[in-house]
Amino acid sequence: MNSTESAMRRAVALSEIALGKTSPNPIVGAVIIYESGEIISEGFHESAGSEHAEIVALKRAGAKAKGSTLVVTLEPCNHFGKTPPCVEAIINSGVKKVVFAVKDPNPIASGGAEKLRAAGIEVISDVLTKEVEFSNRAWLKKIRTNSPFVTLKMAKLGWEISRAEWNLKVDYYSTVETRCRIFEKRVRRYRHGDRNGYIRQSKIIRS
Repeated sequence: MNSTESAMRRAVALSEIALGKTSPNPIVGAVIIYESGEIISEGFHESAGSEHAEIVALKRAGAKAKGSTLVVTLEPCNHFGKTPPCVEAIINSGVKKVVFAVKDPNPIASGGAEKLRAAGIEVISDVLTKEVEFSNRAWLKKIRTNSPFVTLKMAKLGWEISRAEWNLKVDYYSTVETRCRIFEKRVRRYRHGDRNGYIRQSKIIRS
């Protein structure tokens, strides 16, 4: 694994710290490294309206950002929303190279790579794309198709259950491990504002 891929994996891990907090924005992580691969600074997008991952990392790097490489999970944004465009801060910082995994599919925010290249910054894309797309799969599905990312959970209640077991008033027929995994998936969904698509934990319904 080269230093860029290592930094990208770190950026993915950072981005996932904010699961459940960034809706309607994606989760994003950024790492700034020297040419040797040594990490200068890092950051992630903590919540909607807060500073983007690139800005957090750049502020922490300060003057050390000049001549460095910025590794970020999503193409830096090129529009003014709740915060200024990241590309302007990157250009002004003196960063030499920008590496990202996934091109921003949102037409409002895309175009960052082209603007960075026009400013003389080397830009490399599609680094660990599959890993990053999997991490951000719910948001990407929503932006690319205007439809929600759907996960279906099913369980079968076998006829072999005894009357004694039935009378114990068991609420769930999923295991604890399964319910924990479902909770984690719900957190991932919730981070992208899909609150109306919730289905509560299935319970046994008695007639």
